[in-house]
Amino acid sequence: MKTVKTVISAVLVFVMLTAQAFAADVYETGVKVTLDGNEIIYSGVHEPVIKNGRTLVPMRKTFEAMGAGVIWSESERSVTARRDGVEITLGIGRDEMLVTSGESTKTVELDVPPELLPYDSYADTTMVPLRAVSEAFDCKVEWDEKTYVVTITSAKAEEPAVTAAPTAAAPPTAAQSAAPAFDPSKISDGARIASYRDRAAYIKDDGGVYMLGGNKVPGVERAVQVALGKNGGYALTDGGEVYSWGSSNDYGELGGADIKPDGTARKIEGLENIKEIGAGAYFGVALTRHGEIYAWGRNDKGQLGNGTTENSAVPTEVRLGGAVDIAAGDGFAAAVTSDGKIYTWGENGEGQLGRGNAKLGSSSLPGKITEISNIKSVSAGPTGAAAIRADNSVYAWGTVYIGALGSDEDIMYHDKNENMPIIADEDGYYRYDRPRRIPYCEYNIDKRELEGHILLGVTAVSCGEYQFAALSGGKIYMWGDSPVISGRRHSQYEHYYAEEYASLNNVRAVCSADKKTVYALCENGDIVKITYGSLETVASVK
Repeated sequence: MKTVKTVISAVLVFVMLTAQAFAADVYETGVKVTLDGNEIIYSGVHEPVIKNGRTLVPMRKTFEAMGAGVIWSESERSVTARRDGVEITLGIGRDEMLVTSGESTKTVELDVPPELLPYDSYADTTMVPLRAVSEAFDCKVEWDEKTYVVTITSAKAEEPAVTAAPTAAAPPTAAQSAAPAFDPSKISDGARIASYRDRAAYIKDDGGVYMLGGNKVPGVERAVQVALGKNGGYALTDGGEVYSWGSSNDYGELGGADIKPDGTARKIEGLENIKEIGAGAYFGVALTRHGEIYAWGRNDKGQLGNGTTENSAVPTEVRLGGAVDIAAGDGFAAAVTSDGKIYTWGENGEGQLGRGNAKLGSSSLPGKITEISNIKSVSAGPTGAAAIRADNSVYAWGTVYIGALGSDEDIMYHDKNENMPIIADEDGYYRYDRPRRIPYCEYNIDKRELEGHILLGVTAVSCGEYQFAALSGGKIYMWGDSPVISGRRHSQYEHYYAEEYASLNNVRAVCSADKKTVYALCENGDIVKITYGSLETVASVK
């Protein structure tokens, strides 16, 4: 009998330990986080979760919303965030956080350590304990058990407003007199929104640059264009100056070796009379009013266009003159010249140089795309590029997602040429290294069938990750891995042809992002986020 009791006791202990182990991996979702009254939008990453009574949130989105610069160390599997003289360091799986302020460093014990949670089949999200990091930056944290809302209030937001006694207005200073009031009409609609993967930024009518779901970027005013790279961004002002900010400067992507990667925008010296900017993953480009192009940052694929593969922390001139428009993708760039020709340089692994040479690797000098002419403008994204011709049709090249053939579909051909079949790889991606004119499909109610036509009347085009979006007549047309189509739908025809997004009219600007995400600027100044089956207002430029 004693033996039986011993066995039963052992089984009970095992069951209890097993239950505890499983309980430790239970996550609760449905958490909303606000910072100084604004909700932090966690798009393109894992949503906030509760584990063992502690709220874990996506690291980069949260720190950037707080205005902190972020540095991730892959070798150490640690993250360092800096803001207002305070530096915090956390490591994946480590139950201690280091907080440094001035000469003092203290160790904070964590009930739940940072961890990686899978977001999709391509990427994980670094999750950090929200209360611990917020309080390290001197923020107040409140939790509402009924609504599952975490309210964060920064120390600055808690400072009482000081009302000064009325006095006679002081005469304006010389600098104030010299600077006229900012004119928001100088911001073109297409320059107001920028994205890189899951991050987005926009310009308000006051000329300030704001991160979507976060705070205003400090250090820059009077902005008329914004561009985003992997870890930072650029802003062009109405005075033709360029400002950069970010959380890293490893390749000189901030445009100056002495520019601190602390999230505060600073002027890039040596750039004057700039009319347009662009951002790659780790490099930037700028176009002057005289048609010269300058580039800086990473250059391993020749993306600076100066004939070398050496990185540069200062702007260097691209070996191409007479440019009227520019664009930058992850590791490549493109420019349109005054004679309507288009030139590309940099990386070509996805066919993004568009020169029709399958053997062409990277190119450190601009080369002409000979198959198209009369080009007005160019756009670039992570995996491809697109250009608008003088007849307002669109040509695109690079890699796009078209999925698998549908059960009732036959192989398609370029221009009905059987020598040019459209064949995707086993993952559904189709690489085309020469420009193709984009068609769109519509449903003919009389014939009760889909018909293809050339997409015309295009005023803007935006390149996202394996997807594209164009604006024509105030309507959005999308193709590739776009939010128009369910991710489970097998139809190469519907991925290959542009399709109208019927839920929006009178759209002012469009910005294609990643993973079936597109942003649109509406007539009333609202910015909406389009995903499959969802349309959400996320900001306003007013």
